[in-house]
Amino acid sequence: LNTFVDGGALTRLVQTEDGNRYWIENASSRVVVDDLALQTVGGQAISATPMTIEQLVSVSPGAALASESVMFTVAGSAQMAIASGGKTYLLNSSLLTSTGLAKWFDQAPSAIDFQAIESTLVPDQIRGFVASESGQAFVITSAGKLPVTDPENWTDQIVTVSEAFLAKMPTVNAALAAPAVVTSAGNKFSYFVQSAERRISSDKNMIGMFLSLIGQPKVIELPQSAINAVEKVGEAIAPGAIVKSSSSSTLYLVDDLTNKIKLASSAQATSVSKSKTFTISSSDLAGLETRTGFTSGKVQCNGAVYLLDRGILYPTSPGAAAEFPGSVYPLSTITCAALQLSTRSVGQFIRTNSGIIYLIQDGTKKRVSSWEHLARLRGDGPG
Repeated sequence: LNTFVDGGALTRLVQTEDGNRYWIENASSRVVVDDLALQTVGGQAISATPMTIEQLVSVSPGAALASESVMFTVAGSAQMAIASGGKTYLLNSSLLTSTGLAKWFDQAPSAIDFQAIESTLVPDQIRGFVASESGQAFVITSAGKLPVTDPENWTDQIVTVSEAFLAKMPTVNAALAAPAVVTSAGNKFSYFVQSAERRISSDKNMIGMFLSLIGQPKVIELPQSAINAVEKVGEAIAPGAIVKSSSSSTLYLVDDLTNKIKLASSAQATSVSKSKTFTISSSDLAGLETRTGFTSGKVQCNGAVYLLDRGILYPTSPGAAAEFPGSVYPLSTITCAALQLSTRSVGQFIRTNSGIIYLIQDGTKKRVSSWEHLARLRGDGPG
């Protein structure tokens, strides 16, 4: 009994020497986050009984007693947290700053000891990606919670929060899905995200190629803390780009996100892509696996054969393609998507810019002398 303070009456509301208040309920102690929360248990008019922390050791810690979704500071630190649905969520400081998250939540008047919330603490810090208890994913932005249609293609650092937590934030009338190009406010870098991997670039032309590739009008702005939750795997080098290192003149066509195709000359580079030549670091270039043997203008995309000229894919038939020299070279689906697709098909007859017509046969070109000659070759004129 000597540990108890003399005098007064023992109530269900107690206060320790450090100023923290606890509500005693069913042999558990619930730290009181804000005064309004006391109204939910009928304790608003009860005077707190002074007690030492030692006197509370035998009482099991319970969920924080807080007005639903109240934000507070963890005592002795700058760490912010939110109490909601009987759980406590720690918040990334960068996320708080970049989104102004506090504007949607009530603030507790005083800091709360870590010990008081430890039993209800969700172990993973909220960095930007959250999910409802039913599995709907969102990323927190300055405009509200943005629905994410394919969270598995972004990150596994997703914290499940209460419905009340989510209800505090407005829902953005849009959706986030990969692949996507994202950045954060004031950041010179942008990131291409696909298959839960993040690739980085500060080159506006390179980023423009990615935007064009996926049909995205502009770069999407997200909190940097959310972007950092996506695994970083290297430099963003767009499929269809022509690249070289600063120490060599050898040119390559980027195929997919992880390969490069060695080109014989600058003339071949011009024939296969409209891309400018990007100079990248030797290490980034070495990180792309090298493919060789690209010696003709015939390529395969999704099982179909095309003639590739100046970065444009011309549909053709297997029979017509067989008359052109060289072997068919397979390109990745994403590289083919980066190239322009012509609406005109190409057969054995081709015409130059000057109007001269040639017949391509057995790997050689034969000049067509006249329209009558062309008609006979095509089989629709007099023999």
